[in-house]
Amino acid sequence: MDEHELLVQRFLDHDLTPEERVRFLQAIDTEPDLRRQWLNLEMVIAEAVVLPKIVPSPQFFSELKNKLEPQSPTWWERLWATVTASRTLEWNLAGAVAAACIAIVSVVGVLTVIPSSHVVETPAPAGPAQTIAVPIEQVEPKVFVRLILLQPDAHSVSVAGDF
Repeated sequence: MDEHELLVQRFLDHDLTPEERVRFLQAIDTEPDLRRQWLNLEMVIAEAVVLPKIVPSPQFFSELKNKLEPQSPTWWERLWATVTASRTLEWNLAGAVAAACIAIVSVVGVLTVIPSSHVVETPAPAGPAQTIAVPIEQVEPKVFVRLILLQPDAHSVSVAGDF
């Protein structure tokens, strides 16, 4: 919009001060194109006043209101937004030292609470091997199983497998 078009618009909107109105009317007298544009717009305004007023239905207003109002987020969406929101942490020396102390105390605490699970290996005494043969009376062929105990002082022995 140039200066003259802005003046025409403000004149039609009744936004001009008295001095600006005088300047506008003088510009209309000197420029026929501006006068023609002003008269055309005045005719449009006069015709627009005569047009019938259309009253929108209440349903239109309710639909428009629903489209314009933001939907309230569900509790899950609010929780997700809270968890995934980006945050800026401002660190200083005291905060860094406090975080390091908490980390060290946590690691030491975890290491003292968790029992150490060391595997203790004891050498097995090399003694004579003992063989057990059990006769089985079945129709199927006989199967012999040989168990060698490497720790004769053991309190319990477990055997697993398909026999």
